[in-house]
Amino acid sequence: MPSSDRDHRIYASDIHGKCTNNHGGTSAAAPMAAGAFALILGVNPDLTWRDLQWVVVNSSSSHVFDHRDEWQVNGAGFAYSHSFGFGALNIADALDLARGWINVPEFKIQTQGARASATSILVDPETSDVTTTEQVMLVLSLSPSRGKTRGDISVTLISPQGTRAYLATRRVYDFHVGTITNWPFSATCFWGEDPRGTWTLEISNAIVLDDWDLNIYGF
Repeated sequence: MPSSDRDHRIYASDIHGKCTNNHGGTSAAAPMAAGAFALILGVNPDLTWRDLQWVVVNSSSSHVFDHRDEWQVNGAGFAYSHSFGFGALNIADALDLARGWINVPEFKIQTQGARASATSILVDPETSDVTTTEQVMLVLSLSPSRGKTRGDISVTLISPQGTRAYLATRRVYDFHVGTITNWPFSATCFWGEDPRGTWTLEISNAIVLDDWDLNIYGF
């Protein structure tokens, strides 16, 4: 039977005691993802919240999306898009992977700081507690350059493997001119990479005021 738009509609309860056949957006994505995670945990209830993330990252499908120019392959070989993350949930592959999954090692955090105006941080291979990245959080304070607003500021973090995280891009309706203090920026595009080496921070239309910290989560 040929496929039709009706085959892909999501039916759900609606307000005023009615039903809808046009459920979509994030309102549909969240419960569908929760249901998928429940299925994954059903085949392997020993998965931790971190293991569940690893299963999803390893089984997601990036090839189903157009706009291939938005994708980059990080240093661990994972395809990543700032619009679509690691891709679409592939439940069948996730279930197969979860059945034989061996839980990841104990969670660790590596924190590195940089002096004011410095644009790079070295994660020393000899002393780093983390050798496999799961998430990175950058915390920094800065202010716009003369004649610029907060919306003109862009922030990009580059890993030792060359993966780029676009943490802040230009925002045309942000006219604030004051200082940004201890703002956290989080990124997962470095997933699976070895964090040891030099991390580089690129900032445009801003002056770095204080020390900035890099928190690397993983094992």
